[in-house]
Amino acid sequence: MSVPPPATGRVLQVNRSPGGVPKEPVPEARVGVLGLDGDRHRANTVHGGPIRAVCLLGIEVIDRLEAEGHPIFPGSVGETLTTIGIELADRPAGTRLAVGNEVLLEVTAPAMPCDTIVRSFRDGKSGRISILLHPHDSRMYARVLREGVVRPDDEIRILPPEPTSDVATQVALFRLESVVRSAQLALWRAAEAAGHQIAIVESGELAVGSSPDLPGPPFNQALGLRPLPIYLPLVLERFRDTGHPGWLAFPTSPWPGASPDFELATFTAEPDGIERAFAADGVEVREVQPTEIDRWADGPVDRRSDPAIADAWPRILRRLGRSHNHYPFVALQDGKVVATSLLVTHRRTGLLTATAVAAGARGRGIQRALITARVERAVQLGCDLAIVDAATDNAPSLHNIERAGFRELTRRRVYRFDPIKDGEDAIAAARATIGAWEPARLPGPAVVARPG
Repeated sequence: MSVPPPATGRVLQVNRSPGGVPKEPVPEARVGVLGLDGDRHRANTVHGGPIRAVCLLGIEVIDRLEAEGHPIFPGSVGETLTTIGIELADRPAGTRLAVGNEVLLEVTAPAMPCDTIVRSFRDGKSGRISILLHPHDSRMYARVLREGVVRPDDEIRILPPEPTSDVATQVALFRLESVVRSAQLALWRAAEAAGHQIAIVESGELAVGSSPDLPGPPFNQALGLRPLPIYLPLVLERFRDTGHPGWLAFPTSPWPGASPDFELATFTAEPDGIERAFAADGVEVREVQPTEIDRWADGPVDRRSDPAIADAWPRILRRLGRSHNHYPFVALQDGKVVATSLLVTHRRTGLLTATAVAAGARGRGIQRALITARVERAVQLGCDLAIVDAATDNAPSLHNIERAGFRELTRRRVYRFDPIKDGEDAIAAARATIGAWEPARLPGPAVVARPG
């Protein structure tokens, strides 16, 4: 039986711009690990970086949208390579593309639409190319496995994923970071609504929270630095300017001599792979209704929480429990709340978080029962992936998560930046580490909430 030849297409147009759209056609461009030479993005916290170096879209998609009356054309939605003869949104992450005689790409993730491209759509409805709404018509990102020059009419050969590729991990990390960012922003806004002072920077995948009266990682941390390492020095400067410590996850040591403050293990599972479990007799696990938020907020608090903010948590949680896409759960024993937890959903991903079990109720299967209840709810809400984080020194939680059927995806080291101890030397070293180009300032205004 003969093996069919690999699918092929061509580069129809090579596009780039100094920032924004449309990207204009060029006769050729060199492709490096960060994308096409001379190409820039207006929203650097949304696009770019080594995992999203090249953006591809087929002319077939553009033709379909044009036929619907959308004012779209090659380059208008920011793709750097407009292709013909192949469509990539239906192919798995990890698919490789041999472009011309030199370049080798690896498809990593869909490119979610943003406000920059709304002019290419009738009534500004850029969701027309969201993979969540129209799975066949999404732009796709790729990383560069082999650099070189690309030109119009270069052949594109589709090759199968490399078995040793880590792209599945990268895709899951993007989903994790997206739902965690959504959860953290909701927490910070709940703190704001509760009357606490907190400064928030929010742009694309970058989010930074800093609060002088709520110490500890939950309210003083930076998110999004894995895909956006160029913002590391500016994040450290933000924490320096506040005068109190901040926490950040970074794939390598962010400055010489930095040691992780703690480590998180990330676990993922497809919902149908979870082993159902139930608490011991006499314990009821259920979702909290809006009229019961006070019971959830006044329940047990994670013993690892900073004692300096113990009194603030109930006020914050009352507001957090009413946030969009937040679903609180409790375990009741003799009518008393003995455990609390939370499900947060975002883009078909369910984050299981904020579990706390009262000391006297441990060992009764409550944590696993809460996992079961939240995963089942996530399925009802349309999620196809469940994610949970646990500190690597919390052996009971790790054990329960693994027994439930989750598999460990990765571990993330979280570093503590102390403005007094680390200071300017750490900032200078971080600037040297991230290399040539860095933005001049953090994107977007800092939203500062002051006690009411």
